[in-house]
Amino acid sequence: MTRWIFLSLFLLTSCESDRSAGTGSQTGNSVVAGRILRADSLPAANVEITLAPASWGKTIVRTRHTDSLGRYRFDAVDAGLWRLETRGEKTAMVRTLRLQAGRDSTLPTLLALPRGKVVVEIHLDDTLRTGWLKVMGMSDSVSLANPAREIFLSFANLAPGVQWFTIVGPGGRHLREASLLARSGQVDTLLDAKWKRESAGPAADGAYDPDDDGDDDGEED
Repeated sequence: MTRWIFLSLFLLTSCESDRSAGTGSQTGNSVVAGRILRADSLPAANVEITLAPASWGKTIVRTRHTDSLGRYRFDAVDAGLWRLETRGEKTAMVRTLRLQAGRDSTLPTLLALPRGKVVVEIHLDDTLRTGWLKVMGMSDSVSLANPAREIFLSFANLAPGVQWFTIVGPGGRHLREASLLARSGQVDTLLDAKWKRESAGPAADGAYDPDDDGDDDGEED
């Protein structure tokens, strides 16, 4: 199985780091930078990486491609919750991270792996049938106008990592919210019991573990 190794650079606040990568202390914002290598330790060149606010509203997506050495960099990133995703032709990775003002992000080693599939279970009532299901990072939403009592919606080719889902009703009101750890090459199911009525919004998650046995559904407490 082809794997891409995503190695994030440690961004230190020393003078040397200021010269090489820059620090958020210079602008009040942060730098997100790193490097991607292939499994054979050669640079993964021209891999698309996106960085966007982890928000359910319309957001501006910033896009980069790795250089010939597999490096990428996002400058002047505001504090807040962000969604970092690699978009290889066959492999991908997603992570939600929280940035603090004036502090560059230090990311752990991450893996870009073959995509997974998530099946979403929803028990409908009259209120939910007026809503739409949204998956963070996807531009399209799915109407829940269905007379059935129980439905299953499939989402193939999702990046391995914590995926966030919401059901939005008329006027943009959030009716349900849930998250699930999508695993590489696996079919995972978001059970109806996992939906929450509260709308706390997405939260920062940890690194995706390819050896995860599936017991942890990836939800934040």
